Amino acid sequence: MRRGRNLLIILSVAVVVALGLMLTGVIDVMAPGPHVFLDTKSPDGKRTAHLERPGGSVEPIYYAVKVTGAGADCTAATLTGLQAERWVRLSWNVDALVVRYGLPSDPNAKAVAPAARRGGDACHGMTVRVIEDPSLNVSGPLSDAIEPVGNGQ
Repeated sequence: MRRGRNLLIILSVAVVVALGLMLTGVIDVMAPGPHVFLDTKSPDGKRTAHLERPGGSVEPIYYAVKVTGAGADCTAATLTGLQAERWVRLSWNVDALVVRYGLPSDPNAKAVAPAARRGGDACHGMTVRVIEDPSLNVSGPLSDAIEPVGNGQ
């Protein structure tokens, strides 16, 4: 009887400590951070663009093309579809961000072409060009795996 009560006290203390750590933000159980793919630095090295997917499982799966650095922390473009890291590529042309994409042939991918935010002037005067590139078309099935299939650019 005494052993059971001691075990219950220990478990209660552990639960209270875990809840306290979650409330203070030391540990984050239910809200995983975003997944980042295709990190691409600008030629001058002042800005970086990447493809970002929210943490957790979101259906349909939304992605954002984020730009950070040099006062341009913003979302340059948005898109929907499974494993966009396989059919989207990011590059820089002087000071403009170029988002090239191909579309998957998998009908379950529900892929939508990227759309620049606020037209082509998406991030504080930075130009964002969205270009369809048939060489990036993906044939075959896509899965909804969270981890990237590849990180080539």
